[in-house]
Amino acid sequence: MADRIRHQRLGNGVEAHEFLPSFLFVYAISLVIFVIGQWKQAGAYNLEPPLVALVVGLLISNLLPLPSWMDAGFRVEYYIKTGIVLLGATLPFTLIVWPIRSPCCKRPSSRSSPLP
Repeated sequence: MADRIRHQRLGNGVEAHEFLPSFLFVYAISLVIFVIGQWKQAGAYNLEPPLVALVVGLLISNLLPLPSWMDAGFRVEYYIKTGIVLLGATLPFTLIVWPIRSPCCKRPSSRSSPLP
């Protein structure tokens, strides 16, 4: 099984055993960034997760030499393409859910008071 995973190619031409360690690193960093974004004091300074991610990415790419095994996980064009697809998928979903949760579409309660 391990040999099968080792030689399996992903859709972007990268082998799975090259991509997984670097992706797990990126995933762990993103979890830390979201924890920072949920911190109570971060809201006072407008430190939202996209801004923190931008600063962390700039610091990592300009100050730290990255090992070659991380190259496969930092192919940003695939993250951008995936983000655009997911963003486009949420638009129709919100158009479907919005009328269901809208206050104008709620049914009146059976215990409503009679009009005077």
